[in-house]
Amino acid sequence: MKQWGEMKEMLNRYRWMAAMPILLLAATGILECRVRPQHSGTAGVAPAGSPAGKADYPRSVAEALTQYEQQHGGPLDLTIDTRLQGAVESAFETADKPGAAVVVDARSGAVLALHQVSGLVTDPLWQATCPGSTVKAFLALAVLHEGVVRPDETIECTGTYPVEETSFSCFNTHGPLDLSLALVTSCNLYFYEMAHRLGIDRLALHYGQFGVGQPTGIELPGETVGVLPDRQWWTKNEVEYRDRYALIVGIGHGPMVMTPLQLARAYAGVATGKLPRLTLLEKTQTADDTSPIELPYSNEHRAAVTQALRSVVDHEQGTGQRAKVNEFGIAGKTGTAEFGGSWEFEAQPDNGWFAGYGPAIDPQIVVVVFVEGGQNGGQSAAPIAGQIFRMWHSITQ
Repeated sequence: MKQWGEMKEMLNRYRWMAAMPILLLAATGILECRVRPQHSGTAGVAPAGSPAGKADYPRSVAEALTQYEQQHGGPLDLTIDTRLQGAVESAFETADKPGAAVVVDARSGAVLALHQVSGLVTDPLWQATCPGSTVKAFLALAVLHEGVVRPDETIECTGTYPVEETSFSCFNTHGPLDLSLALVTSCNLYFYEMAHRLGIDRLALHYGQFGVGQPTGIELPGETVGVLPDRQWWTKNEVEYRDRYALIVGIGHGPMVMTPLQLARAYAGVATGKLPRLTLLEKTQTADDTSPIELPYSNEHRAAVTQALRSVVDHEQGTGQRAKVNEFGIAGKTGTAEFGGSWEFEAQPDNGWFAGYGPAIDPQIVVVVFVEGGQNGGQSAAPIAGQIFRMWHSITQ
């Protein structure tokens, strides 16, 4: 269902906001443990639809890091784990689908693997698209923190949620659900109600806590920051705000867009209670303060959400069952979402997402997988994530 069709004209006018700036990333196979100065500094071009006069961007991660190296002096030691990098590439080769994957150390924010396979989106690792239901983990923490719902309070999913002069649909009729089961089944209606209770201003405040609409801190120029639409965003874009827009943003659709890197950082925050700065450089080489940001969510609330996210993978009704591995528990969330923010992709199949961390009881890594046109994230992205988690376990044992 195209829940944001009424905003289509506005999004067409401002579609470049989601795509600018995009690093024109070459195959991540060129990533090396050392990035050497002989890589050239060829400039890239701005994406179609962007305003004239924007700066050019590097054509590859290696090139971008070379620029960083030249500015700071000396060769760079990267955080990339070559064995894990190879495992991520193999997982995508098996899937034979375009998309992207990010693997991050949950505590330090060190990027352990990056990979993309270009499709309709030239640079899926950097393109900001709708994150879909993966953001329901943030919304769950927000409503528990604000006290607008009890964890055991049930809401009846009838399949239709009336709002203002229209109604939004859920993909199923789930019946009565508490917070945990709503995450397990990814019930849209439950989270429509949660977004309605919070309202757009508190919703944007909490999503901002997880770095939505902000740079991740990674040492690459021109990072796409995505869009976090609050009430002022609609006013700025000459659209009269309606309360139902909060429902759309609440489930990760409409003008709200994120990159896989941003989503990985956000899930590190869910996992540890601290939002790290992402980095590709070994700690001894980073001069800036990289201390993680303490998030306001209690250990009790994070434990409740982690348990629910673990059930997303383990429960018989869970949408993320195909990410399950036997070696340890995974906490994660699937997502199915439109591209968002760009009219060129309106007729294309929805994208699939999986974002999660493991081991659930002692989070060490975060894995985010985006599958272009994958439609159901549980079917397309979750199996790739499971393969990555499994390989990480075999490497670290």
